[in-house]
Amino acid sequence: DVLSRSLADREAKLAELQQQNASILFRLAHGNAHRTNKALNLTKFKKGMNQTIQTLNVLIAKYPSYVEISHAYYMRGKSYEELENKTGASKDYLYLVNHFPLSEDTTPAYMSLAEFAIEANDHPKAITYLKEVEKHPEDPHYPFALYKLAWSYYNLKNIPMALHYAETQIRFY
Repeated sequence: DVLSRSLADREAKLAELQQQNASILFRLAHGNAHRTNKALNLTKFKKGMNQTIQTLNVLIAKYPSYVEISHAYYMRGKSYEELENKTGASKDYLYLVNHFPLSEDTTPAYMSLAEFAIEANDHPKAITYLKEVEKHPEDPHYPFALYKLAWSYYNLKNIPMALHYAETQIRFY
């Protein structure tokens, strides 16, 4: 109903503002550390990101049929990623790509999942995610996915496929 939509919109906007605030706190912390030559203190940034996650938890729990719920999952995944919680981020990204395959946030979610797999030296899994991005040559992530595909195949010692993706990226540009 209209009231539920309005309340869900408020929660979504609050989460967006909290995430922006945390981003500003991140930059301020880095500037302060550089200016004072002291250790980097990300306490306020982490608190801001956790507030974002809490707000998104409420939005997702109370309004599961909210028209922009896929974006809420992406935002929460991104917040987890910023806090280096790859388990939480992966869970939200996988939910997003499996339940909302047509969402505009699906491709960046696949890119993050691929990056997590590459960091874990799981190149076959990374290739699976990157091939989903490859299906969308109009997406700005496409050339970066080609680059990552080339390196993943190279790391698997599949030089012909590595060269194929390197050449495909070169042709793209």
